Amino acid sequence: VGSVGFVPSDALGFVGADAALENLVHNEEQARRPVWLNCAVEDEEEVPWTLVESSLQRLRGRLPGLMVQKIRGVGHDIGDW
Repeated sequence: VGSVGFVPSDALGFVGADAALENLVHNEEQARRPVWLNCAVEDEEEVPWTLVESSLQRLRGRLPGLMVQKIRGVGHDIGDW
């Protein structure tokens, strides 16, 4: 759990993340559970919005419980929001 999120993948160095994501989206009960993802759209250093946005593409329409909160005006410091 963190304050700034993106969807990890094998390609980003998180070995096993792709298989875990597929297991999650194919489990109807788990896929419906709420997942909140806070995204600092102006973060250009730690977790840039381009990374977040591209990582979310794999989930479009596949994870009904996903809720993405776009946060502006804080850079990477969502904890202070």
